[in-house]
Amino acid sequence: MSKDARVVSVFGPFNSRALVEMPVDAAREMFDGPLADNARTDVIDAALREVEAIRERDAVLADSPLAAGIVALAFEIAHPYNSATSKAALHRELRESVDRLRELAPPATEADRVDELARARELRRAG
Repeated sequence: MSKDARVVSVFGPFNSRALVEMPVDAAREMFDGPLADNARTDVIDAALREVEAIRERDAVLADSPLAAGIVALAFEIAHPYNSATSKAALHRELRESVDRLRELAPPATEADRVDELARARELRRAG
């Protein structure tokens, strides 16, 4: 999913509704005014950032159903036709899922100054 994307609410047959993510240029070409300028919500961007932060530590976990579920929950929270009650329940599940994802992820490694010096020394020796 690109940061240059827009989420657009689409009405279908039989009162069905969906959110569609599309490139900014396509949204502006297809729609006029405010609809073309609607951006992804902060909750979607935050969920994607959480998954990407985990990806730096564990790519397999970032591609897991749990991580995909976090992004799906964020899209449901952003859906304009979900009720406030539904959004509250979704948000609670999102919080619990993010907490679980963080628990499963290996701890972040901090750069050690001694390791940096050793690597610099090896580079100097290698020429």
